[in-house]
Amino acid sequence: MKDSLFCTRSKEHLGAMDNQLFRVMLSWFMVSDPWPLGDTAHRVIEDLLNKESKRRKYVSWIYAFHKYRDI
Repeated sequence: MKDSLFCTRSKEHLGAMDNQLFRVMLSWFMVSDPWPLGDTAHRVIEDLLNKESKRRKYVSWIYAFHKYRDI
């Protein structure tokens, strides 16, 4: 599915975000201060963004936020 938000072409990239979703999630997480949801939700989203950032060879989601330019 070319228009899918998540890539499912290979086991290695199963669950990987597409470029637009990654940029939107990084921006949304950065500007969500104060965080509108609970601590558990914050940890889940932060973990998701850190994993995706590391998959893309960034040290952390914060570094990816400042360096990633796809859209």
